[in-house]
Amino acid sequence: FAYCELLNPVTIPVGVKTFGTEVFYGCKSLVSVIWNAKECQDFGDPFVAPFYRISSKITSITFGDEVEYIPTALCYGMTNIKEITIPKNVKKVDTEVFQNCSKLEKVIWNAQECEDFSFNNYMIKFPFYNCSAISEIIIGNNVEHIPACCFYGVSSVSSVIFSASVKSVGKYGFYGCTGLNKVNYLGTIDEWVGIEFEAKDSNPVYYSGDMYVDNELLTIAKIESASRINDYVF
Repeated sequence: FAYCELLNPVTIPVGVKTFGTEVFYGCKSLVSVIWNAKECQDFGDPFVAPFYRISSKITSITFGDEVEYIPTALCYGMTNIKEITIPKNVKKVDTEVFQNCSKLEKVIWNAQECEDFSFNNYMIKFPFYNCSAISEIIIGNNVEHIPACCFYGVSSVSSVIFSASVKSVGKYGFYGCTGLNKVNYLGTIDEWVGIEFEAKDSNPVYYSGDMYVDNELLTIAKIESASRINDYVF
């Protein structure tokens, strides 16, 4: 579709497995992408990703519910997208996917069975590396596990909303989220103390200092029915 100068939007269907090079080169009007590819093959590096040449023009990318794998560097350098939703069926987010998305402000994480990210490699292995404008993270309903290193180094985030479905958070899940000032949990205190935080910085409250339960600042923790209080919950 090189030089299809009026093309907008574009929808990538479920069955797409591979892309040739420079597929959307010169598509200067393309600002909106709907990505439904379930298991597209990895691109290898940013320079051969399908939107690399026009990444700065794109203002919106939407992932369909069928998506299970988000390939390397798919959104690399999309400096004008402001919000991303990771859908429920995503099993793996590869490296550099959102690197240098400098205006990304809001992340909605709905992935229910996404694999952990590595904390033994460079930070570029983590999905939101160098996204310096993220201010809000929402953990969606039915998410039971937040992967290790998922929000590693997102120092700009000020607010996290936790759904009551969360049962565990992997190591370094919120490591370095030093800008946090509000964690709002949508369950009960009895549910909160049952969450398994793998380390102290798996719990965003470690950085925020304050915790809210259904938008009410927690000042008294009245635990009534919990059978166990896990490490790092407070």
